[in-house]
Amino acid sequence: MIQVIHFLYGPMSRYVFKKKNHSMLLPAFERLFLSFLLRVIRGKLYIDILWFVSYAMLYVTLYLVLEPSVLGKNNRLIIPLFLSVYLIGRELDNAHKEKWKSALVEFWKHLIQAMASGVLLYILFIVFQMNNVILFSVALLFTYLSDVATFYEQYKTGWFVVDSIGTLEKTFVAVLLLVVSYFDIVYDFFLLERFSGLSLFELFFALWALTSLITFIKTITRIANLTYGIWLFVILLFIVTSFSTLLYSALGLALIVTLYTSLYIGKLKRAHLVDGIERSPGIFTPLFLIIVYFTDDFFDINTVYVITIYLMISILVLAYRIFGALKKG
Repeated sequence: MIQVIHFLYGPMSRYVFKKKNHSMLLPAFERLFLSFLLRVIRGKLYIDILWFVSYAMLYVTLYLVLEPSVLGKNNRLIIPLFLSVYLIGRELDNAHKEKWKSALVEFWKHLIQAMASGVLLYILFIVFQMNNVILFSVALLFTYLSDVATFYEQYKTGWFVVDSIGTLEKTFVAVLLLVVSYFDIVYDFFLLERFSGLSLFELFFALWALTSLITFIKTITRIANLTYGIWLFVILLFIVTSFSTLLYSALGLALIVTLYTSLYIGKLKRAHLVDGIERSPGIFTPLFLIIVYFTDDFFDINTVYVITIYLMISILVLAYRIFGALKKG
């Protein structure tokens, strides 16, 4: 066990994680949940175990929405419960005073959190029975732009800044919508198109996208020394999102955008934690998607698998290099 902890945490005394949290909901969340849990759950190891469990709940939830027959209507009760566990575990780890004294811990936790954004959005897309893939792709695009801007600001300034309306606020509202929509009459009401052709669920997605775009703009305008890298990523992510929307299902879209963005976030973490070198977002994925779109008849294989395998291998190679560099540190 000690060897496992040493492998995951790495050197513990040479790094300080600097964070500014402007979350609107966090003070109330701390009073209602986190303060009590921090008194009950003593020790960083136990909090990290709960953190792993919370993210496991997110992926169990993904399985349940992909296989709705497992629990049937009970999904409407279990899914908000599991998402609540995910949210509490995530924020409990953030609130722990002894957290993240290791650059290695910061890297693997932020990489997992980056992937969670796309998973969470896809879960809500399915549970809300949305047919508007364009709206989903816009929400996915703006969410990951805001995430990347946060990590880019950390790379440039050393500070990780949480906006006033972030994942905590948006996920909390989503859980509330899911809880009250457990009853058929409420769920059916939420599905009615009442807002310029949008259901209440779709309106929530539109507001999610809007707040994410605002966060992106606010973050970018705070950074004094912007370089070409962030703008190149914005263009390439727009291409990846657009062509993935045209080529694949919502699941394929979420998978590719999530992995492509997570790879770039990993590169930003490498620059911040290891060597300070800003790297290209990578042009293979957008270029391959463009080629597939215009020459689709020439491909007999499922190209989403090709891109997924390529991105996953790239992330694993990047993680291996960062782990090696930080373990030596």
